[in-house]
Amino acid sequence: MLAAEMMTNALKYMGPDAEGRRHIGVALRKEKAAEEETIVVEVSNSIRPGSAVDRPEGLGRRLIEVLDQQLGGRLETSVTDDRHTISV
Repeated sequence: MLAAEMMTNALKYMGPDAEGRRHIGVALRKEKAAEEETIVVEVSNSIRPGSAVDRPEGLGRRLIEVLDQQLGGRLETSVTDDRHTISV
């Protein structure tokens, strides 16, 4: 459900980057730190330069936060000029 909601939000808020291209990236990887292994789900999408994409009041974002809490994850968001990335 978490990955599906992350993809849904990426599609909903995707826009052309500075060069007019649209893209979505999805990564699933396993990381190991000390004795702990974690699974990371990361979704990134192109955004219009200057867009306000991090909407904490949106239903999709709230669902992502609740699912993250249920899994005991750590939600991270980053925004560059033309890319929005969210990972758990």
